Amino acid sequence: MSWQEVIADIWPRVRQKHLWPALATPVVDKIDTPVAMRMHDKQIILNEDTCRTLTEHLPIETVVEALLDHGISHYTRCPWDFATHLQLYAAAKAELGRKSLAKLATDAFINVVANTSCVKELPTPIPDIYRHLGGGALEGALTALYSSIWGINLDGSGDPALVRRLARIPYLDRQQWTHSLRRFARLLQPIFETEMRQRQPNPLALGRHGLDSYSQEEALQGLQAFAQQAADIDQFRDAVGDFTEDLSRLGFGAGRGRGNTVDADILYYMQLAQTHHLPVRRLPMSRSGTLEPYSHVPWEASKPVQDIDLWTSFGKLLPGVSQTWVRREGVTFGHR
Repeated sequence: MSWQEVIADIWPRVRQKHLWPALATPVVDKIDTPVAMRMHDKQIILNEDTCRTLTEHLPIETVVEALLDHGISHYTRCPWDFATHLQLYAAAKAELGRKSLAKLATDAFINVVANTSCVKELPTPIPDIYRHLGGGALEGALTALYSSIWGINLDGSGDPALVRRLARIPYLDRQQWTHSLRRFARLLQPIFETEMRQRQPNPLALGRHGLDSYSQEEALQGLQAFAQQAADIDQFRDAVGDFTEDLSRLGFGAGRGRGNTVDADILYYMQLAQTHHLPVRRLPMSRSGTLEPYSHVPWEASKPVQDIDLWTSFGKLLPGVSQTWVRREGVTFGHR
């Protein structure tokens, strides 16, 4: 049975479990992350090599269902949309200061929220694949965290004291996500720095989450929302400036059209300006007191001939063919 046949068999049941999200049928392809959620065309892509490796330990249906649960949860739970993604990144950047660390912290937090939402709310085989995903020190700490908050033994390798502090963060409370992410990043900062120094190609077992997966319209709406939510232009500039390449691929230059560079300052004020509208004072109108031609109706023999419009009647005087004017009182500009 091919991968697409397995997906076609499992997909209806997985969609039903997640209350039928409006997503395209997932595909299997060679990508640089185990599972990707392309927001712009609402499609999940599974990594063929990851699937093949996991099927050495688990049934193929279990592997596919777990990865689909993870991908859907990114769409329905976290990050949910472009503005939320930017907000989370801005919180991580404010705490860690460095782009690479902030991206890693944001990706790790998003994975924790998405996975925990699935495990707490739905029947899912996600815990099964975490017994076989492997990874470095960061993934070991996250697996130990999952063991603690899910109540399932996954044999993680995290420091018990660190795990206890991480487990107290309210990951499922959306209202506290930015505050929770700052705590999360602060606690895991030494591990993040170690992973970056060792130049791990993929410190997270389930991969990265870029902003270029969103559509241009979703990005536009997200930038408008983030411009209003940001504390000031500096926070907006710090967050958006780190995603210049992603935003350029989405078509954001100095303006909304295609461009090669993104000027964060111009973008900030452009998005704020979208919410401010100039009031237009309408001129008052008053009735003129005269009847003016308004529309046509077919002429009938009982009606007067002086209102017949010869141009639209083709020079003919025939009932049902000739057109006569219907008149109504005209209007003109009044005075304030």
